[in-house]
Amino acid sequence: MNALEAIGARTSVRAFRYQTLDDGLLLRLLEAAVRAPSAFDEQPWEFVVVEDRVTLRRISETALEAWRHETPPRPPHRAAGLPERDGRAEGIWKPDFDLLYGAPALVVVGARRRGGFVEGACWMAAENLLVAATSVGLGGCVVGSILDTLRTPEIRALINAPAPFEPIVPIILGVPKEPPHPTPRRPPEIVAWRK
Repeated sequence: MNALEAIGARTSVRAFRYQTLDDGLLLRLLEAAVRAPSAFDEQPWEFVVVEDRVTLRRISETALEAWRHETPPRPPHRAAGLPERDGRAEGIWKPDFDLLYGAPALVVVGARRRGGFVEGACWMAAENLLVAATSVGLGGCVVGSILDTLRTPEIRALINAPAPFEPIVPIILGVPKEPPHPTPRRPPEIVAWRK
């Protein structure tokens, strides 16, 4: 798949086969991630990779517990801030719901500091990683709902994140259960084009 095909095929995947990922493949994806643009060539990104299923489940449970505590029960689509047509929000009220959707790997893109162009660089590295994953037949999804949980002392210790590491973009990765179908996109809205 060339770059444009991979970008066009990339979509958020939320159902994975129970299959671990090869370490070499994960390393290749991280190598693609660090090819992202970086202001002043800072290359601020760092990565925490979690593949231990017990740890992944604990992250999901901790994040769900916090989310449920802060969100009073109400119509499921409003509880999660998702549109009514999106049934994923209903899951947070189910006892066995997994915010990581059974993914075999979590890659957390982060940095040792915030501010300036650091966060933008980390997001660009994350996009590189997602497009590279698509190009080799994997699926991925940014799971922002676990970000606060990844910043807690308990979970930081559980994933061995060093003290100065600041999680910015959590991404789940794995082999999709079914072939992904990219969602349609509106054409670019060009508000100005001066020649």
